[in-house]
Amino acid sequence: MKRHSRQLFIRLLSFFVLASLILWMFVSIGFFTGKTRDELEDAVIERSPILVHSFCGKFKTCYKIIDTARRNGETFEIWRDMVPDDLTDGTLTRVWLSPPVDLSFKNVDTSRWNVNKRVMVTPVMMYMITSGYMLEILNYHSLNQILTFGLGGGALQHYVSQLDFQFNLTTIEIDPNIIEASQKFFDFEENENNHVIAADGIVLSERLKEEGFTFDFIILDASTTGDASKELICPIEEFLGEKIISTMSELVSPKGGIAVNIYALKNQKKHEERLKSLFAQHFASCLLLRYSEEQQLLVCSHRDGWNWESGRQRLFNNLLIHEKRIGIPIAENLMKLN
Repeated sequence: MKRHSRQLFIRLLSFFVLASLILWMFVSIGFFTGKTRDELEDAVIERSPILVHSFCGKFKTCYKIIDTARRNGETFEIWRDMVPDDLTDGTLTRVWLSPPVDLSFKNVDTSRWNVNKRVMVTPVMMYMITSGYMLEILNYHSLNQILTFGLGGGALQHYVSQLDFQFNLTTIEIDPNIIEASQKFFDFEENENNHVIAADGIVLSERLKEEGFTFDFIILDASTTGDASKELICPIEEFLGEKIISTMSELVSPKGGIAVNIYALKNQKKHEERLKSLFAQHFASCLLLRYSEEQQLLVCSHRDGWNWESGRQRLFNNLLIHEKRIGIPIAENLMKLN
């Protein structure tokens, strides 16, 4: 009798546990499925910053892929950063993400969300391309051959892929782990006009020169990380030697030019002037284009006469043409800053 009672008790207890588990599952599912879109977005904001992935590069620098969400007024915004562990301020790459149209508990995982390639988060990418049109290096009617150093998460490559212009973009990235991360987490996709080569840019530049390659435009965006002993983050010092600058100038066609992204942790103005002086020794014209209160980029051409003093109106006219092409009002603001 006691044995029978014990078995009955065990069966009832098992039934109660199973029923409780099933009830908990239904309540949990109901909790998520019952959420409105705003509530799901708020849940993402509460969890951010969200660590999506971490990895170490070829040269021992380690990186984190981080998603951050916020509400800007009534608009939900979310972006993804690739952040070197030793960079105390800023990010290597930032892109906007596109939340699913039918946001639900099934797709609330931000690591699976697509990159919004139509939104330019880092304006310097847009302005480096703009500078090429401003100095009449690039044109709207034929294929432009562009060589760029440094991939990061592929923000520049995303921007170029969305423009209705003719580009053949070759990117040289020294770190294959960066390339892998850009493909997996930043939606970078190669095609016949947008491709990446894993190589040392300085070594490959020499080989390209020897083989007779030329490009209409070079974009120098090769950066280091937050080494406290270094003021200049972009470009890296290795690209500022006399030999490599000379090589890059020889890789540029007679009517071509180069844009250089300049970012320093300290003494920004000093580094801008220094870079202008270095590149002016190998190009006929060099000018600094201020695109924000804090920062400028350097653009140089093999053609003489490009400067703010005597060529201001022509530069402005070229900016007006370009802003109509891209649909973004940039001319007035750039002229005020410069």
